[in-house]
Amino acid sequence: MKAIITGVFFFFFSFHFAAASVKGKVVNEQMKPLEGIAVLLFDSSGTRILKSVLTEENGTFDIPFAASGSYSLSVRNSAFETYALKNFSYTGELILPDIQLKASTKQLKEVSVTNQKPLIELKAGKVVMNVDQSITAAASSIFDMIQRAPNVSIDNNDNIALKGRQGVRIMLDGKMMVVQGAELVNLLKSMPATSLESIELMSNPGAQYDAAGTAGIINLKTKKEKRMGYNGTANLSLAQGVYPKSNSSLNLNYRTGKFNFFVNGSVALRKGFNKLDLDRIFVRDGAYNGSYKQDNYAVIRMQNYFGTAGIDYSISKKTTFGTALTLNKNSHTFDGNNNGQLFDSTRDYVSYFSSNNHQANSSKSLAVNANIRHNFDSMGRTFSIDVDFARYDVDNDQLQTTDYFLPNGKHERPKYIMEGTMLGYTTIKALKSDYVQPLSSTAKIELGGKLSEVVADNNPEFYDASFGKKEFDSSKSNHFIYHENISAAYLNFNKDWTKWTLQAGLRYEHTHAKGDQKSGGGQSFDRNYGQLFPNLVGSYTASPKHQFSLSLSRRIDRPNYDQLNPFKNYIDPTSIHQGNPYLNPSFSYTAELSHTFKNRFSTSFSVSHTTDVITQVIILDENKITLVTDRNLASNKVYSISGNYPFKIAKWWNSVESFNFYYSIYEGNLSNTPLRNGIPTAYISSNNTFTLSKDWTAEINSWFTSDQRYGYMYLRPMYAINLGIQKQFWNKKASLKIAVNDIFRAQNPTGITEFSNYRESFVVTRDTRSVNCSFTYRFGNSKWQRQRREGGADEERRRAGGSSQSS
Repeated sequence: MKAIITGVFFFFFSFHFAAASVKGKVVNEQMKPLEGIAVLLFDSSGTRILKSVLTEENGTFDIPFAASGSYSLSVRNSAFETYALKNFSYTGELILPDIQLKASTKQLKEVSVTNQKPLIELKAGKVVMNVDQSITAAASSIFDMIQRAPNVSIDNNDNIALKGRQGVRIMLDGKMMVVQGAELVNLLKSMPATSLESIELMSNPGAQYDAAGTAGIINLKTKKEKRMGYNGTANLSLAQGVYPKSNSSLNLNYRTGKFNFFVNGSVALRKGFNKLDLDRIFVRDGAYNGSYKQDNYAVIRMQNYFGTAGIDYSISKKTTFGTALTLNKNSHTFDGNNNGQLFDSTRDYVSYFSSNNHQANSSKSLAVNANIRHNFDSMGRTFSIDVDFARYDVDNDQLQTTDYFLPNGKHERPKYIMEGTMLGYTTIKALKSDYVQPLSSTAKIELGGKLSEVVADNNPEFYDASFGKKEFDSSKSNHFIYHENISAAYLNFNKDWTKWTLQAGLRYEHTHAKGDQKSGGGQSFDRNYGQLFPNLVGSYTASPKHQFSLSLSRRIDRPNYDQLNPFKNYIDPTSIHQGNPYLNPSFSYTAELSHTFKNRFSTSFSVSHTTDVITQVIILDENKITLVTDRNLASNKVYSISGNYPFKIAKWWNSVESFNFYYSIYEGNLSNTPLRNGIPTAYISSNNTFTLSKDWTAEINSWFTSDQRYGYMYLRPMYAINLGIQKQFWNKKASLKIAVNDIFRAQNPTGITEFSNYRESFVVTRDTRSVNCSFTYRFGNSKWQRQRREGGADEERRRAGGSSQSS
């Protein structure tokens, strides 16, 4: 209610907040109004554009401006001769006489214009990877493409790091994704990369974004059709690694007048494997105390069905309404075999076990959004309200059978059979409002509020079926309910000077979180806290070639629901994973200094300090059973220098080189193991595109990561090389892409996790090398609509955090 009242207040307040402007009307030789004509306002020299607008349907334009002085005006359109008004004086509101344009006498020859976006782009405050321009995206998953994005690295547990820092939050079209942890990874692995337009990497988001994500935000933007009339795109992708995979998608859009209808759907069928080799060594008083050698092999099958439908309606030229429905159904089965050998303190082979694990997991989600946006005038005054509802349901079944043997092959003890089911759901409700008020042509304020509620209810039940009859096992079962409310408000101030720009923002978030374990120990918690998150970005243009910027921010990383749930998940007979309801959120401070050369080459130096770092630890009991859980480590400091450099090596060869060199230091003491370790790490990537002929293009992209450290875990170097070629035909409406990903199968993680009483070395092998083939066909109208400011929610669905408005 507070957010609604605040929004209504600003709605009415804005009608009384006026600013001076330059107004006029553009007509043709018959004095009929002209729509969509570009009107540009220049400084007195006539070289620097201060503001640009397009004329409305009645031919009028309104350029908001405040500073008195001398200016020039230009009215341009390829069908008419350019009109220029030079060095006119401006002291306040100015209404110009009607501007009459004469038809151009130049005869233009028919030309074909191709505007292909680069694979990697540098934009204000973010790095953009245009996935729809990537040949190697054929038959790849979204998770695959995230790993190939500049300055992104992923560890053996599929945790995503940006510029060497973990704590990244994932958004889909400006909304935080509902699922988290392992469920999020499985979803990203099953969704086709061909459904994406781009991946946006933001290491220092502004105050209008949710404060969650100590390392920043990765926003996944799906494809949107902007052409008039009826249009569509169909895609079919097939891949063959050790196992086959396929992605198919269909996007339909009808845009006319005041309405825009869209329906998008995709199906992903993927099969892969995960091979994990473990060598576990136990230590007591500094001496060897036994070991396990384990090999795990699992076949994983995934099916994902994703669909979204919606409508945008222009109530008037200044007000738009939109609503969208998103459905997703995901299922994956896991069939694994785990063999383990046990050696005692004298290194004698004493026993072994063989365990078969079958899991059938399914989930479905529904998300509904309604939004309304009003543009008060051409100055940029806007007000919007978003309402979001999402529900995510899971239904998981597990059957684990374990045989225990002596070295002579006889049974050491009876076979153990465990059956388990888990039913659960998560609901998210969110209400958000945003208001933008220009103060002048070079300054504006943005403010908004958000209310969200999250409820997660998970009820896993396990049974012992070893003796033919299922008996409920209360020691393994658990019912956990999580309830969270977040209230937020933000204020942004933006100001441009001749050489300086400033963005100063402040966000306040109040969190009330409660967790209640209904069984299995009855653990509960109740946390109530509020925090301020400042954000400051200043830039200076020293010359046309050199621009410098400095950003400062504070962010938070709240533990996700899986990390808080005290439920025990029995991975294998020797490994248990359990959540920790007493985890605290992590807080980080980050400073980044950047230099941009020729608006193309960007180099940044950053320093970050994170406290209460959420870190995975391994706790060993007296029976040498390992408990994998999360704890708060004291701190993590990261010193980083990164760069993104696009080159045009030849007319037919474009390349983008990216690097990140960082030094990460972790400090703390967990599981009786003091830690103060740092390691220098180098990340290098190269993305190359080749124009072979009018219809043939090729791509080579590669990345390399040297040794890495995340808390108590050390990772050895990894790399990958991907190749692709594309042929366009049927007047560029169709394309065929063939790619080979991870040619040398070298992006599989290996490393060591070490504590005072435990050391584990691991080698992970996955189905990363594949040959992919993709066919895409675009059909429908080829005419493009003149783009207007569009309405729509930019909120999230994970914790119902924030996002920016775009136009």
